[in-house]
Amino acid sequence: MDDGFTMRRMTRAELDTAAEWAAAEGWNPGLGDATAFWATDPEGFFVGELDGEVVASISIVRYVAPNPTLASAPHGPALHGSAAPEGLEPFARTDLADLVVYDASVFGCRRPEFLEAWLAQAGSRTLVAREAGRITGYGAIRPAAEGYRVNPLFAETTGIAASLLDALLAAVPEGELVAVDVPGVNDDAVRLVAERSMTPAFETARMYAGDVPDTDWRRVFGVTSFELG
Repeated sequence: MDDGFTMRRMTRAELDTAAEWAAAEGWNPGLGDATAFWATDPEGFFVGELDGEVVASISIVRYVAPNPTLASAPHGPALHGSAAPEGLEPFARTDLADLVVYDASVFGCRRPEFLEAWLAQAGSRTLVAREAGRITGYGAIRPAAEGYRVNPLFAETTGIAASLLDALLAAVPEGELVAVDVPGVNDDAVRLVAERSMTPAFETARMYAGDVPDTDWRRVFGVTSFELG
């Protein structure tokens, strides 16, 4: 039966529309997310032919009305112009190759095109933790439809994750909402945000068609995105 529907690749403008729908539903996407998604795979985004690729789906398990004090950690100066605390350094484009390797060791696969675009979003800031020249964690914060989002937050230890998170929070203008998508399977990550007076807004479940990616959840204190992992 012809129901009048057709399936085709999404255009760049239509991806912006999808992001607007997500914002209207309360998902609070980053302002530059659609640009990063498109840069990752402009030919394959929302394609109907999957050819055996792993596909993930997110659904809400439990919703709680957002709390305006979601992040009440001390805030400081504007996002740009803030000095990085000792042991952390601002991300530089020359760090991208090393960061792609570290990110893959946590996430489970390399994603250079995505990270290059994701970390270049307007108004964003990324901090990298190093020990003896080796990357031991990194975190990024970006402006969202409402406030800011910290995604990702990867670290070798809870202490490193805490340093990264506190530095990112301290760079947010006073009174702004800050969200972190914390994996519930990492108890240390849950405690980390609770200790900073963050309160849950909603709980999601991730489902997969195909093999589940080999993500090291012990080092994930904040997932990068719901859409691309």
